[in-house]
Amino acid sequence: MEWTAEQIRDAAQRRLKKDTQRQAMLEERRVAARVHATELVQAIAAADPTVRRIWGFGSTFDERLRFREASDIDLAVEGGSLTAWQICQRSPWKVDWVELDDQDESMVRSIMATGVLLYER
Repeated sequence: MEWTAEQIRDAAQRRLKKDTQRQAMLEERRVAARVHATELVQAIAAADPTVRRIWGFGSTFDERLRFREASDIDLAVEGGSLTAWQICQRSPWKVDWVELDDQDESMVRSIMATGVLLYER
């Protein structure tokens, strides 16, 4: 079947509309992830006085990285106890929990350079 120029144009316009809608949905999801991360951080700060700092990093916080529907919330924590980790485990979002005290220096520098400081005691 040969497509006419009009059919090709219509298909391209439908595809562009679909892609635009998907990007808007993903951006809404990224914003929702950031809001939820802030709520998690507030709950952790209230429940665990041993937490010194919490950084958000990865695609949720770095606009240069591609955010996907399955993207998670990456949190890096200085200090903290099992209580803080348990709060994240109850989250409806998948949360990757990184204990900065256990990471090598290059990982710590990378998170601090590209991440967002969400909490500091």
